[in-house]
Amino acid sequence: LIALIQRCLSRDGFHTAVAYSGQEALTWLSQYRADLLLLDLQLTDMTGEDLINHLDHRAITLPFIVVTGQGDERLAVKMMKRGARDYFIKDSSLIELLPSIVTQTFEQIQQEQRLAQTEEALRAERERMAITLASIVEGVLTTDTRGRITYMNRMAEDLTGWNQQEALGRPIEEVVRFLHDGINENDEHPVTHVLRNGIALHPLRHTPLCDRTLRERPVAYSASPLRRSDGNLLGTVLILRDM
Repeated sequence: LIALIQRCLSRDGFHTAVAYSGQEALTWLSQYRADLLLLDLQLTDMTGEDLINHLDHRAITLPFIVVTGQGDERLAVKMMKRGARDYFIKDSSLIELLPSIVTQTFEQIQQEQRLAQTEEALRAERERMAITLASIVEGVLTTDTRGRITYMNRMAEDLTGWNQQEALGRPIEEVVRFLHDGINENDEHPVTHVLRNGIALHPLRHTPLCDRTLRERPVAYSASPLRRSDGNLLGTVLILRDM
């Protein structure tokens, strides 16, 4: 059966190596790298589960597919919970189904790797962006579409007297309080105005800002909509410059 499996997989372009015992597999895997393990649950010197335990102990992480005999389905399901990608029963359909299942498993692994790489790239980009925003001299705040704060940098904390942890989720009007902040007859906060109209504000005048301790300081501000690539509104960004 082993020779038949090797020939079947070789025809589909897979390179294979065979270990006839658990210890032989452990020795091979300590020297070489494998992309996928076809694991028989009944090895000559240990069970398939024992082999997985040994690999875990040696910090060897390897995707595996279980090959089991008739009547071992319960054990195969147990191994699925241990992380097996799939399992086969040793019957007449094994050789016919094996190449497609191995191919599908590799495709799933590659998709997971691409997703992990994308998530890592996004995490690194968010970290770079946070470092950049934290280091600039202007105060930067962002809000969602309801005008609730989703981010503020260190300068924004200094200008408003609020720290980010306390400010997150609060209405922008509560944290960034302009004296005479109304920009129209409705006494509308600049962020509210931008959310309602979808256009940026760049006033030229200085505006008194009242911080959390009621201290006044002149600032210049600009407020702009934040949009997705499809144009849908995400929220706003408010820039404060200490004058």
